[in-house]
Amino acid sequence: MAPKKTTKDDVVPAFPWRVDPKTDKPKAPPKAAQTRLTEIRKKLQKDHKGVIVRPARDSAPPWVLFRRPTGLPSLDQACGGGFPPGGTTQIIGAPSIGKTTLVLTHLGLHQRIHGEDSRIFLAMTEGELDKDYARKLGFYIALNDDELEAKEVKFGRKLTDDERREYTYEVGHIELLKAGEKGYTPELQDAVVDLVLTGEFQTGLIDSLGAAANEDQIEKPSAARHPGGGSARTNTQFSSKLARAFLLEHEEGRMNETTVIMINQLRQDIGSNKKFMGSRVPAKHSGGYALLHGHLLNLELWKGPFAKLKKKVDGKDVEIKVGYTVYWEIAKGKCSCHEGIRGSYVYHYANKRSPFPVGPDLCLDAVQQGLGTTVSDTGHPKFTDSKGEVHKANSVQNLATKLDLNGLYWDIYHANAKALDFRTRLK
Repeated sequence: MAPKKTTKDDVVPAFPWRVDPKTDKPKAPPKAAQTRLTEIRKKLQKDHKGVIVRPARDSAPPWVLFRRPTGLPSLDQACGGGFPPGGTTQIIGAPSIGKTTLVLTHLGLHQRIHGEDSRIFLAMTEGELDKDYARKLGFYIALNDDELEAKEVKFGRKLTDDERREYTYEVGHIELLKAGEKGYTPELQDAVVDLVLTGEFQTGLIDSLGAAANEDQIEKPSAARHPGGGSARTNTQFSSKLARAFLLEHEEGRMNETTVIMINQLRQDIGSNKKFMGSRVPAKHSGGYALLHGHLLNLELWKGPFAKLKKKVDGKDVEIKVGYTVYWEIAKGKCSCHEGIRGSYVYHYANKRSPFPVGPDLCLDAVQQGLGTTVSDTGHPKFTDSKGEVHKANSVQNLATKLDLNGLYWDIYHANAKALDFRTRLK
């Protein structure tokens, strides 16, 4: 029996007292009230020139319109498409867990999406960026003359023209900020705020909040007592200034679309006797709860078991460590992504014994999400690359390994056409 069609008579309005019985449409607000509200709005704009007053329906934050993909499909899915624009994302984790690696992977994908129009800034408080490592992860930043000379010393020969072109290849514009002669972090942070206020940069990295130091901390001897707050106070003020910068609008009411990614380190809680790397309970990060405000997304990382690969050595099967599992959790989400969502990915070492490229195993993450893959007649997963070649395996893990070794991650990523429509709402 066919289901009965629903008519307007069967539907009970959520607010029946707000519906006009003659037109069956919501009642319009009284004209007198609209006039009064318009006058109030004009007066507020006149008396408070630093405040924007408008109906809420006329305003939409940039993270509703698009996201900036992380490079990890599982994380993109949990974050509603990627890192949110128009705000800050804080990545928290233990030392050497892969926080900077995750951001560099994102920056490399950002370059692929925007090409020569990509505009990225790097604010370094902890140390210089390892450009060679960044380039291995797909983030192309040019080496300078001194670095090229160091390459020649390492190789024991002159670089060829092709090698020089490769090492000086850079995509888009990359601006580097670091502390000057005295090394005060607040001055660097103020420069970041001014840079964000321009609205010219799409995404940027602050590495890291944990290394922030104010004038009092630097000028006084290390053994001297410092007033309470320290770097936490400096970073809290910085977060407040950034939050204000994102709220300011540009010409024609355009919202600020810059994505600022901050890295923060977990510190071991000395008073706890629990295991540090295996448990997140005794660990704490610089700034504590003071730095939880103002962020659109807080992402926590912690280390899991080692990733191993079986290889034949002298005719015997031997397991070698090729990396480790990184677990992630959204600790705070204010932009259509919710805290508590967890996931994981595999990080591969820069190990000569490992056949995998260094960095996150992007192929395994993509295949597990089913991007571009289908099931063969035998029930095994398969993938057709951009050249039409079909790759098959008897398991998701083996297919991912096969595609990874053939450098086909971007073929998989581009196979999901909807994920590349970055200017629309990502579902």
